[in-house]
Amino acid sequence: MGLDVYTGTLTRYYSGDWETFWERAAREAGVDSIRVQVGVEGVQEVGKSDPQKTHQVVLAWRKALEETISDASDPLRLDWDESSGKPYFTDKPDWEGYAALMLHAAYAMRPDMEPPEEVPDDSGATTPSTAPRWKVGSKTTSVASLCSPNCCCRGTSRSSSCTRT
Repeated sequence: MGLDVYTGTLTRYYSGDWETFWERAAREAGVDSIRVQVGVEGVQEVGKSDPQKTHQVVLAWRKALEETISDASDPLRLDWDESSGKPYFTDKPDWEGYAALMLHAAYAMRPDMEPPEEVPDDSGATTPSTAPRWKVGSKTTSVASLCSPNCCCRGTSRSSSCTRT
């Protein structure tokens, strides 16, 4: 199980015409691999769908989105190349990148504090359980909890004292 970052067209993504980091590594090593996903019907192999049909669905969705968020006084035109053969990029984020993102978010919440130039060696980048702890009011929390969208310093205001412990 893992997180893969995908950057490319929606047509390519939803038609399944792309490889994860590990699928590419397996192909290059001459090893068979399959991608599975867990859903309401259990574990299933991820298959490919017809790129032409997928392309039409994506274009219809884009048009509906355009009509929904646009108004007559300021029409909006959503237009990007959705060709199924466009190149894509995929990779697996690591804990160091995750820790850097969490530290960035924490320092964005505290503009009075100066962020480090590099992620410190003691950033807890190896696992979430060793992530840095921050003092929020009278409670201690991890940077990941502090920066989660549903937290935002529960029970305290954004201007509360948040300091690294």
